[in-house]
Amino acid sequence: MATPASTSTKIFASTIRQLRPCCSSWMPLLSATRSIHQARSGLESPRYFTTVGVPPPTAPPVPPIPSTKMPDPPTEPPTEPPSPSPSSSSSSSSSSSSLWPLHLDWRRLPSVECSIGYGSGVFRQAGYDQVKRPMVDLVLVVREDNLHSWHSQNLEMNPEHYSGSMRALGPSAIGFVQSWGPGLYYNPNVKLETAGGSFIEAKYGVITVEKLMQDLEDWEFMYMAAGGIDSNRRAALAAALLKCSWSCTENRQVDTLSLLNALVNLSYGGDVRVGLAENPNKVSNIVKSQSAELLSIYEPFAQELDITFEGLDSGEQLQDCPVHYDRSPMGHSRFMNVLPKSFLQKMEAGHNGKTPLSEDNDLFDRTLSSIVRASSLVQSGKGVVTAGPARSARYLLEKVKKRFS
Repeated sequence: MATPASTSTKIFASTIRQLRPCCSSWMPLLSATRSIHQARSGLESPRYFTTVGVPPPTAPPVPPIPSTKMPDPPTEPPTEPPSPSPSSSSSSSSSSSSLWPLHLDWRRLPSVECSIGYGSGVFRQAGYDQVKRPMVDLVLVVREDNLHSWHSQNLEMNPEHYSGSMRALGPSAIGFVQSWGPGLYYNPNVKLETAGGSFIEAKYGVITVEKLMQDLEDWEFMYMAAGGIDSNRRAALAAALLKCSWSCTENRQVDTLSLLNALVNLSYGGDVRVGLAENPNKVSNIVKSQSAELLSIYEPFAQELDITFEGLDSGEQLQDCPVHYDRSPMGHSRFMNVLPKSFLQKMEAGHNGKTPLSEDNDLFDRTLSSIVRASSLVQSGKGVVTAGPARSARYLLEKVKKRFS
């Protein structure tokens, strides 16, 4: 009989094979396009999962994962390629030009199950400097039973990544603080070495397989949730369609641009940082830069939900491309039933019975916002503890500066 740990590993391995970039917002796997890499125990560097046309770095040969197509590794050790010119990186239709080069030397960190790169430091966004690279955002996924050991090794390898107080308290305290809320432990404003010997400024979070799966499957925290596995991409699309239907009049058609904006915006409702330290145009910047990637990801799920896009092949602007789907109460009920059961249970707990659940826009917004708000509050508070007052203040000032620049 499989142990819980081995069962979780099998589920996670299956999930990793389905992971693909989504868009490029804060919440990984719903509103952030990202490159996904998997690391194996004993390897000097992770094996890259990439669907955006960037060659993976050199890595020791490993057996192929079934049903996952991987590009051949280069025969020469990679060097850090020069950044493309602004003109070559502005097109949202070219996946490779939307990427900043990222070839980290993974020997400088303890081994991980998977790493997720996201945000404007990995995927270029409209409205940001296309020459000077923003801070790189990463999430490193480790097993629950390896968490204490991982932080112990990282404290030895990279003690400067941790605040002085957390270094003194040690890995047990670090793991305890990490368990609060969404289960992420972030080290911001650190220097990570690349395979070419240079350094990039980064912020990386550590999360366990179990916490990641809990959020992916159930939208428990809406922090790492949705879009990472097929069922949650489908749910994210259904939620965005419901939002578009509720915001449009009966005679007004939903357009493709509005749908993509609704998809990306799912992770921002209720976030305490929005309006203070986040760019108010972030959602539109993401969609402008990565609309092609978003459409390539969600079109298969649109077909499953009987959704059709009109005019995309003719080169029309996204706002001039209507989205056709069943906007009747029966259609809304179908989309509602695609959402995670735990999310629906939270909606039902606050339902007054006066309006059908599938037509209760306010209840949907309140439920989603309450989840995001609680998670962002806990995680923001943890940042002061994990990074320390000085580094937290520096990080916040940089975010505010970018917000008003």
